[in-house]
Amino acid sequence: MGKTVLGMMLNRESENIRNALASVEGIYNSAVIGFDTKSDDGTREIVLEYFKDKNIPVVMYDFEWRNDFSWARNLYLDLSLEKFPDHDWIIVLDGDDFLSPGNPSNGIPDGREVIKSITNLPLEEFPFKAVNLYVYLDPDVYGIPTLFYPRVHLVRNLPDVRFEFASHNAITVKGEEQILLREGIILHHQKPKKRVEREAQRMEMNI
Repeated sequence: MGKTVLGMMLNRESENIRNALASVEGIYNSAVIGFDTKSDDGTREIVLEYFKDKNIPVVMYDFEWRNDFSWARNLYLDLSLEKFPDHDWIIVLDGDDFLSPGNPSNGIPDGREVIKSITNLPLEEFPFKAVNLYVYLDPDVYGIPTLFYPRVHLVRNLPDVRFEFASHNAITVKGEEQILLREGIILHHQKPKKRVEREAQRMEMNI
């Protein structure tokens, strides 16, 4: 059975982090969690208590934000490889992401079952280094997402797998070594205040 690391970088996610962690519960063996030094809303304490209660090995570290998502993500890729070299995969999750439980009774698979099945496949059956899932966000008044796009949410724990460029959607994995799965869906729950902060961040980064 393959082993998986949960990788996250967090900043002021106290409103979302419990739901984010609960959505991937039971599908990873260890975690590497980074905290922006400006995160001052109790996010770290929530995460620390969560992993203490679950008795899951976790590496926690601090980073100073430098307007570069890939740099920040690569910190936990490096630590995953260093601290958990026997783990095969890394789940890439933001603090305001939520892996959808789907609706199995209507034929929509549970995202956790999708990821579990992938991470337990032998390399010869699943020769990909990165898995993209669709991210759904900006729901309208009826709760229906108005925007969706693919993003990397699962990568192999290998030294040649890296995020690149300031925006965090690009990765140094060849096209034929990636796959897009429609069966797993990430719901992006961004609070209004956080959305304003992110938009200002993007303008500063000119992306």
